[in-house]
Amino acid sequence: MPNVVKSQIVEKEIHVISEGQVGPAGTPGPMGPQGPSGTGYAPTSSLLNTSGAMLPTVCPVSINADGSISPADAATKYKVMGFVATDPIPNNTYGLVQTDGQIDALTTDWDVVTGSVGGLIKGARYFLSTTPGRITNLPDISNNVASVGRASSTTRLVIDIEPPILA
Repeated sequence: MPNVVKSQIVEKEIHVISEGQVGPAGTPGPMGPQGPSGTGYAPTSSLLNTSGAMLPTVCPVSINADGSISPADAATKYKVMGFVATDPIPNNTYGLVQTDGQIDALTTDWDVVTGSVGGLIKGARYFLSTTPGRITNLPDISNNVASVGRASSTTRLVIDIEPPILA
């Protein structure tokens, strides 16, 4: 008998999926290495000091009509916009001003702008002083009162600039 080749046709259904489907969650992978410590986000602006003097680190500043900065005070320049960040700003030089977040400095830097010794008082609220470029935890209520933040330690101020209460 001759060899007979039989052919068989098998029909298969093919389903086309136009969108993927999410499967069940797998086992979490191992934890990665710890990243470097950071200082967090601190909004800053580079502004020109035209005050005629060097502005020390963490000095409260107000912005002038021409966009430059000078030391803020409760008597005349009570619209504080921020604090000198990092390094002091020499006269007629641009420098960084921090406007929000937390600002850290040495206790000696804070001593310059508070007029006291030992840095900030933890938990105390700070206000502009009537002395230009200074802050105080005891506002002069016979003058404009401008709250600028709260000390979370002797070296850190949480900036919280509020509209001044005018005398």
